[in-house]
Amino acid sequence: MTSVDVERSFSLCTHKLVGVVKILSGKMRHKQNNSHKYLCEKNIMCMRPLLAIEYFYGIFRFPINDFFLHVDIRIKLLSLLISSTWVTSYFVFCFAPLTRPVMATTADFVDETGWIIIAIQYLMTMLILVLFKNKTNKIIVEKFAEIDCALQTIINDDFYSESRKDANKLTILYFVSCILLTVFAITLERDFPIQYLIYLVIYFERKIEVFMFCHIISMLRQRILVINSYFEHFFKNRRTAEESAINNQAWAKGSIKFIGQVSLKKLKMQKLVSAYNNVGELCYSINSVSNVFLLMTFISAFIYIICTFWSSLYYLKSNKSFTSLLRVIVFSSAELVSISSISFYCESILVAKNRLKVYLNKTINDYSLPKHTRMQAKSFLEVTLVWPLHIFVFDMFPVNLKLILDFISVCTSYLVIVVQISHLM
Repeated sequence: MTSVDVERSFSLCTHKLVGVVKILSGKMRHKQNNSHKYLCEKNIMCMRPLLAIEYFYGIFRFPINDFFLHVDIRIKLLSLLISSTWVTSYFVFCFAPLTRPVMATTADFVDETGWIIIAIQYLMTMLILVLFKNKTNKIIVEKFAEIDCALQTIINDDFYSESRKDANKLTILYFVSCILLTVFAITLERDFPIQYLIYLVIYFERKIEVFMFCHIISMLRQRILVINSYFEHFFKNRRTAEESAINNQAWAKGSIKFIGQVSLKKLKMQKLVSAYNNVGELCYSINSVSNVFLLMTFISAFIYIICTFWSSLYYLKSNKSFTSLLRVIVFSSAELVSISSISFYCESILVAKNRLKVYLNKTINDYSLPKHTRMQAKSFLEVTLVWPLHIFVFDMFPVNLKLILDFISVCTSYLVIVVQISHLM
């Protein structure tokens, strides 16, 4: 065999080897893409019951068929058609002289103002979620998939089923609250106008957005709990398993926590740091999408409570009936429950993050661990300071449990002013 034949055979083998490498790398990328898409679909399914109710109002956060494409022009037009139908129906029934008498008193005008603000919030929510923040909604789903891939949550089928159960519970709670408020409104009003049902339908849209926001925050909190589970199980079993590595198959069935035999000496903490960094970016994306929703929720709740209280005072003085007072109590309580739920779920993220910081400080101060492990834990602690996981409303004020007291305090102050003005009138 001549040297030319050797070079030719060598080049042929090299060419085949390069082809095999390309095929294998292509298969690996295809497998990763399928896994990423599968995790996205899993997270979408966890939100499906609440998303179905949003479709009724024309709010399409994600595409129905393909989760990796933006909402196309047909979906946007459909969303505009459905939302404009609801809003137009409301204003027709509200102001058409043939269906509703002309508002003759200030109390009537004030009573309608609260409902108008609610209709405006519904329209703004649709525009923000479907038209302007569609790309951010896609990022939210993809970030959930990246976090799940890093934490390997897919090995436990119960993890997503538990999240789906939470969505089902919130859906049932939503329908129960809608039924109770509707029955109360019908029994409270002697002459219940049919157009009042349109008011309630738009009013209930605000509630589904509250439930949806709380569920997304709950899903984010579950990922932080998974990270905490690594450290929790390590400190729990360290005496008996000093040199054990992560045992992914030991994830207990029926639990949403990652439980395995963990050793921080062999654990690649960078993977947890990367997962937490994605959690921080996900929290930021959720906050950017929800800024308008949170602001309008607080503003509309405040205006609705004040307007309802003002009009009820007028009706109470003129009709000598306590039904208006009952309406103030029930619907104002419903608004306060919505504000409290949002604040409670946002506070739960901070509680989970503070628990993680306790584990990290415990790791840093444990001098029996290797030095590089404690240094990684210290770096992890600095990452938690970079991503504090606070939910802000346009960077004006944080959403936490303290916000409930602040909101009640502001409402009480203005209710006193309303009472004083009503006595003068």
